[in-house]
Amino acid sequence: MTAFGVSMVFHLLGVIFWMCGLLSLTRILKAFSDRENYREPWIKMAIMTWKGFVLGGFGIALASGLYQLLSRGMSTYMKQGWFHGKLTFLFVLIGITVALVFEMRKVERREPISRKKMAAFHGIVSLSIVAILCCVYLLRGYV
Repeated sequence: MTAFGVSMVFHLLGVIFWMCGLLSLTRILKAFSDRENYREPWIKMAIMTWKGFVLGGFGIALASGLYQLLSRGMSTYMKQGWFHGKLTFLFVLIGITVALVFEMRKVERREPISRKKMAAFHGIVSLSIVAILCCVYLLRGYV
C-alpha cells in the first residue's frame, strides 16, 4: 500500500469521526436548552464527544487531506470542478465547528444553549455531508 493510500484511509476515518461527532454533539447540546438539564454525565459526554470525536477527527482529516493536496500538487485538484464543490461545503463544516467552540464555552459556564440553533447546525451538517458525497462520488470525472 502506498503512502497516499494510507493517507486516504486516515482521511476517511478522520472525516467519519468528525462528522459523527458533529451530528452527535449537536443532538447532545440540544438538551442543554435550560439550566435544569445540565447534569454531570451529559456534560462529560458533550466534552468527550467534542474533544475525542469532533476535534480529533477534524485534526486527522485536515492533516491527511493536506498531505494528499501537497503530495499530488494543488493544481491537480484545483482544475477539477467537483473539488470546488467539496471545498465549499468543507468550509461550511469548518464554520459549524468553529461556532461550536463558543457553544462548548457555554457548556463550561452552564449557560442555556439555543435548541433552534443546534437543530439548524444538525441539519446543515447533514446536508453538507450529502453534498460532499455527491461532489466526490457522483461528479468526479464529470465536472
